[in-house]
Amino acid sequence: MKAAAEAWISDMHLFVAVAKAKSFTRAAHHLGIPHSTLSRRVAALERTLGFRLFIRTTRQVDLTDEGRLYFERAEQVVADAIAIHEELSYRRGRPGGLLRVSIPEGVALQVAAPWFGEFAAMYPDVRLQIDTAPEHVVPVRDGFDVCITHFRVEESSQVRRTLASFRTALFASPGYARKHGLPVTPEELTDHDCIVVTDGRQGRVTWNLHRGEERRSVEVWGKVTTLSQQLTPALAMQDLGITSVMPRPFEKDVAEGRLVRVLEDWQLDPMVVSLVLPDRLVSARTRAFIDFFSARFKALAQHYELA
Repeated sequence: MKAAAEAWISDMHLFVAVAKAKSFTRAAHHLGIPHSTLSRRVAALERTLGFRLFIRTTRQVDLTDEGRLYFERAEQVVADAIAIHEELSYRRGRPGGLLRVSIPEGVALQVAAPWFGEFAAMYPDVRLQIDTAPEHVVPVRDGFDVCITHFRVEESSQVRRTLASFRTALFASPGYARKHGLPVTPEELTDHDCIVVTDGRQGRVTWNLHRGEERRSVEVWGKVTTLSQQLTPALAMQDLGITSVMPRPFEKDVAEGRLVRVLEDWQLDPMVVSLVLPDRLVSARTRAFIDFFSARFKALAQHYELA
């Protein structure tokens, strides 16, 4: 009886994963099991229940009416079962299993690589899968446990937590300044090439600036856009335009004449780095990751002047 109950809950878990991913392939990848095994187990569950859960086509997987009804109850049952086991694991200090993390490449390379090493040493039973192309991420659809981003993630079920806010300012190279001049008001930014960071879906962005009680919102664009916040200073030093970066890491470049400050009296809205979760019920390994990385980002923000 116990073995049958465990198998039933396990198959229900697999069903919920497919229903959320809307794909056997994505669900199998996220679960770390072969596609054939997942398909066979879900088919067995359908036989046990006596009705079809999915409508399978070559392009997508949709729930049947019975499947939708089953999903409404099964999702909570599975979430509660996982939460109980994960809570006990967390209390024992031994979180384990696969943790899928999405993080910007620049953050991963320049900041977080040592942190991942520390985390892995602290939680040896957790297996990490790190994706550095987060601009296209939809956490639930893509099966991530946690996403770190400075872009807006459009998904109704997301849970967002601010990790840090970094003060930013505008900079350009002396070569760009000699060739094009520099703006003296925020509105003049529209006449300049601006190196903007986008999520790949737009070429123009809005920069919000303030000086005391004055606020200006300016739509800017340029010949060069990028998905990487960390790349913009190097592009600016190649005379490609005006960009926004955190001032403190580039004090030496300003002092040695590689960058000049633009609109010194104006401040930009801070760059907010967020942690995005697909839902509020998190595993022990995800909770451990959140606690660990939140502490690291807090320390980093204090070092680079919290906005």
